[in-house]
Amino acid sequence: MLTNYFGNQKVALATIESGVVNKSYDVVLQNGTKLEFNKKGELTEIDCKQGVVPVNLIPLSIKNYLQNNYPWQSVKKLEIKKKEYEVELSNGMDLTFNKHFQLIDID
Repeated sequence: MLTNYFGNQKVALATIESGVVNKSYDVVLQNGTKLEFNKKGELTEIDCKQGVVPVNLIPLSIKNYLQNNYPWQSVKKLEIKKKEYEVELSNGMDLTFNKHFQLIDID
């Protein structure tokens, strides 16, 4: 995944975080992009400090919504939770979608 979407960036730091219940893996790229993966290796968060989240990593329904409603904004952060998706746009807006990709909150 790192090679496909961030091939020109090198890994600056990779860590394993072990909690009482959960384990996660954090990867920080040279440009400051931070990626988090759960214990199964599934992507749970992308935080692009200086770049943007690759469009192919954004669920299609969310991508379509953003193109229709916020065409001039890019996605800086994507957080994938069990029941929702949180998206931070380049203008600072935070959008929350439910697991069916319906918008449920704007902050």
